[in-house]
Amino acid sequence: MQMSDERYTLTAMLVVGYASFVIWFCGWPMGPHAMTDGDQNEFTESFRGTAVLEDDIVGSDFAKFMEYDDGNPVIMTFKIKYRMSPAYPSSTPDSITKADTVEEALSAFLWGSLPNAITYGTAPLAVMSDHGILFRSTEGDEDMEDHAAYNEDRFSQVWIVRFRSRTDFLKVLLDACTSGAYSHKTAAIESVEVSVAEDSVPVFGSITAVVQGLVALSLLVVFHLSAFVFPESPDVKELRKLREKAKKDKKKKDKEGSEKTSKKDTKKDKKVSEKKDK
Repeated sequence: MQMSDERYTLTAMLVVGYASFVIWFCGWPMGPHAMTDGDQNEFTESFRGTAVLEDDIVGSDFAKFMEYDDGNPVIMTFKIKYRMSPAYPSSTPDSITKADTVEEALSAFLWGSLPNAITYGTAPLAVMSDHGILFRSTEGDEDMEDHAAYNEDRFSQVWIVRFRSRTDFLKVLLDACTSGAYSHKTAAIESVEVSVAEDSVPVFGSITAVVQGLVALSLLVVFHLSAFVFPESPDVKELRKLREKAKKDKKKKDKEGSEKTSKKDTKKDKKVSEKKDK
């Protein structure tokens, strides 16, 4: 395939870009690495005394979360209920500028933890708002007031986030604690329920594979569209035509030469056979 110099450069950039994406998104070539007992003890000590273990996560759940680690990506669903007004914990450092609204506190939390989360290949998959209840377990009869109170106590939003591993999630969380960004999370969010699921999708294997495929497909589309942006120069086209013509001429000559050789061999064989008959 003949391409212009610009398309060669773009192709190299696309290949390098995709390789960089795979390294960032999948952690390649390190591969899955489950937490050792030493890693678990180190994380437990690092989180001791923080708001994560003091207020949000039960110690036994935290231990199980690390114990079940296999080093593979995980999909985490965050069911979040926001506060009516920001409420910072008393342990908030004086260096932290407190937000005046829940929106400002949430923004400060996200922007404070996002840069570090990106370095660990964190990928938000969906952010959805809650719009009521359809199915729920019930015990006995409940009147409409109980039902309304139940609905009112539900979460505000659902975040679905993909992490390269449980280790990476804990590193992102620990950085948010040490940088002070977690104080903004406590101020903005009244309660949060986190569910952990394996990275698995029917047919395609995993969300990781789906995202890799979509990125590869988009880069392939960019490559093909670049033919209209960086067409071959007239000189290159002319040179290509001359090369194609030279190839055709050579094939034609080779074919004619082989036919002549074949005819000569046939005549020679005929003469030899005639001499033998005499």
